[in-house]
Amino acid sequence: MELDALNLLTSEAILRAEALTDIGAPGAEASYLDVSLLEDQIAQATDPSSTEGALARQGAVGAAVLAGRTDRAEQLVILYSAQVGATDELRDELAGLIIRLTELRFQDRGMAIARGFPSASARYGAEAIVRLAETIVRQAEPLPIG
Repeated sequence: MELDALNLLTSEAILRAEALTDIGAPGAEASYLDVSLLEDQIAQATDPSSTEGALARQGAVGAAVLAGRTDRAEQLVILYSAQVGATDELRDELAGLIIRLTELRFQDRGMAIARGFPSASARYGAEAIVRLAETIVRQAEPLPIG
């Protein structure tokens, strides 16, 4: 597929994913996976040292995290970091992106939980509910719950 067409599809997919996220639609994560797949197509068609190539790689990794697919994000970081032309700056940015976006996802989930329990939030504070939710999620991570 031509790069201009990929860029157009990617822009549309980003707008869709953001809109679905804003309204809390259940399909938001799947939409971010679409973004990741499209950004990866652009990444494969561009040089990692170019601005467009670096942005596409960051977009593919970031969208994978937002889709809840940290496994995919980690695989992409390994792939992109090993590519000829990948700068140290790009490698560092990609690795840091997974951490930052994962933390944001936990924070957003915690705030949604706090909104879902207004009495507990009023009594203990939304921050305490968020901390509790984050603790529960972290403690459950090693469990094989699918």
